[in-house]
Amino acid sequence: MCARNLVIAALSERQQGVLQPKLVPVAAHQILARAGSPLDAVWLPETCVIAYEIPMTDGRTVATAFIGYHGFGAPPVLGSPFGDEGTFVCLIAGNAWRVSA
Repeated sequence: MCARNLVIAALSERQQGVLQPKLVPVAAHQILARAGSPLDAVWLPETCVIAYEIPMTDGRTVATAFIGYHGFGAPPVLGSPFGDEGTFVCLIAGNAWRVSA
């Protein structure tokens, strides 16, 4: 499997076979995961950009991290200093590897 994502690309064929990542399209503003919710997938961007957003006290949100092809997004895997309030959302549409939890 030829992957741009550095995490997927570093896996052996055997490891990729175990994880069975699926390349799927991701739309801008699509919510991928919420901190505190059950983990159903880990997202590894290929051509999209994922943002980790947290709510501010005035109701607006702020993006505190941006994830591209060099990383992955999944709240329970990464943990959060902000508790159960963060959201992983697609900032720039593209493709991402989805690995079921």
